Amino acid sequence: PEKVGPFAIFDARATVTQTIVDLGAWRRYQASKVAVTAAQTERTSTQDRTAAQVARSYLTALRQQARLETATANVELSEALLELAQNQQDAGTGTGIEVTRARVQLSNQEHLQLAARQQHTQALLTLLRQIGAGLNDHLLLTETLEYLPVQVTEVSQATALALQSRSDLQAQLQKEEEADLGYRAAGLERMPSLSGFADYGALGNHLNDSFATWSLGVSLRLTLFDGGRHQANQAQTQSQLRQQQIQTRDLRQQIELEVRLALDGLQVTRQQIQSAAKGLQLAEQ
Repeated sequence: PEKVGPFAIFDARATVTQTIVDLGAWRRYQASKVAVTAAQTERTSTQDRTAAQVARSYLTALRQQARLETATANVELSEALLELAQNQQDAGTGTGIEVTRARVQLSNQEHLQLAARQQHTQALLTLLRQIGAGLNDHLLLTETLEYLPVQVTEVSQATALALQSRSDLQAQLQKEEEADLGYRAAGLERMPSLSGFADYGALGNHLNDSFATWSLGVSLRLTLFDGGRHQANQAQTQSQLRQQQIQTRDLRQQIELEVRLALDGLQVTRQQIQSAAKGLQLAEQ
């Protein structure tokens, strides 16, 4: 006949689909795991940078405090020299030009003291802001700058230690690994994928006369044409991988530069401190 029915059909079933083999999805999953690890490492790197910035601000505040104390001592010395020049003039053993010169020296030292006090206040406010305290809080630095000899290592040894311990480099290496896995995943997108499916349920004209039916099978998916999406995605992920590789190489060079500058700074600072110690000894004599 040309037309039959209508018939009532009752069908209630549960369906399960599971991917068995998909190399591209597996690579994307690995890339996602590396991305999570990289985010955690980058958080540690941010904490390290914050701690280092606070430490630098603390040392800057100590340095400005020492400069203020030095400027105050110079003002007291200039006042004493002015008083001495005035006494010598009153006693007839000094001249007016010496008194004027002492006053000029006192004025210059007072100007330097004002500048040192301003820089000290700025350093304290910067430190308060970075530690999260209120700018109206009173901050008293109980420590003073003290020179502690540092054992200077070889450049190669210090660079190797920095490359191993720097959390920002570890985060960048993980980002590069993530980009590499993403590029590999893009290259596997056109590989066949295998999935399994199964369903089980009741089928019949009505609920009371239905009976159990099931099906079980596998499906193979193969991409024949995607309009160039695969090539575009692969080119994009390759560009991202290349970018991460360049950033990794640049960060390695930056770390090596910082190590070399730090070691050179230690050498110069040690020589400056030795020279200052000799000058202090001569001044006391």
